[in-house]
Amino acid sequence: MTASEKTSTASAGAAASGSAVTGSAATGSAGGPGPAAPSNAYLDMGRLGRSSEVIYGIGLIIIFLVVPLGAAQVIGPIQAWAINTFGAPDAMVNLFATTANIVGFLIWMAMFPIWILGVFLVVRLLNQRPFMTLISPTRTYDLKLVGLAFVIYLPLVTLSSLAGIWLAGQPVTFNFVFEPAGWIAGLALGLVLYLIQATSDELVFRAYPLQGVYAVIGRPVVAAIGAAVIFSLYHYSPANTPETYASLFVAGLFAAALTVKAQRLEPAIGVHLANNLSLFSIVQNPEVTPAEPIWRLAEPVGMSWALVATAIVAAVVFWVVFFRITGRALARTTRHAGLS
Repeated sequence: MTASEKTSTASAGAAASGSAVTGSAATGSAGGPGPAAPSNAYLDMGRLGRSSEVIYGIGLIIIFLVVPLGAAQVIGPIQAWAINTFGAPDAMVNLFATTANIVGFLIWMAMFPIWILGVFLVVRLLNQRPFMTLISPTRTYDLKLVGLAFVIYLPLVTLSSLAGIWLAGQPVTFNFVFEPAGWIAGLALGLVLYLIQATSDELVFRAYPLQGVYAVIGRPVVAAIGAAVIFSLYHYSPANTPETYASLFVAGLFAAALTVKAQRLEPAIGVHLANNLSLFSIVQNPEVTPAEPIWRLAEPVGMSWALVATAIVAAVVFWVVFFRITGRALARTTRHAGLS
């Protein structure tokens, strides 16, 4: 599991997720089992092309197993060469302090474009439908929506993380390590590369599983829970605590519910991006790479129920603010596309 994924788990909420998914059930597909209901334009994209249980099962195996294993065959030798040539990257120093850090960071980031390519090939060749239907029913990528979600969620996730650490009662020491030149350079690089990473993760863990489960079962609630379960199971580790699994599940459920409600993937991408940049650029655990933040925690802070609870509060606040701003505009976009 990458550090950014850990970050994502610590900064998602469940309360909004539960209520949102329940509310989204009213917008489920009329073609699924049970009483007829108005369609959800985004989830209905999963029924385009080939959409049987077998097809989506094969697609998930390719995305979660074949693509990462294939990517390792490409990235592994490059990583070994980089370490032999430049030395191992040092997680405790600024990204731009050594060539090894820059090369190590870029190699770590190389997985995410490969994953996007893998999803693209699965959707185009196996499901035989347009790739952009994973992003939105209008088949567009709205960077303004990503930016809006990012701006709203960044202060919320930062404050909720700090509040959770305080409420957990863990002894915490913050070291002020701000280096303006390196931080700005890292932020500029991160905004581009972390956007690619956030898009990749949301395509893999939200878009494809959400639309796939919905195409087979026809229930938005089940689709959201299914995507959250897949996200949690994929990040299994013997070292994980119950708090970690709870955080993983509610993170996945929140992002899935957000996507169902918005009928687009961009808001979840913006939230994911805010999660990553908050911990990478503002407050960092010692083992987290790649750039020096503003404040660094002297000791690692583990997941706690307090962090889960404060993340829930942040998610609820985000939900209210985001959909108060965008609710009508999102509905108009869907209607103008002739999809609802």
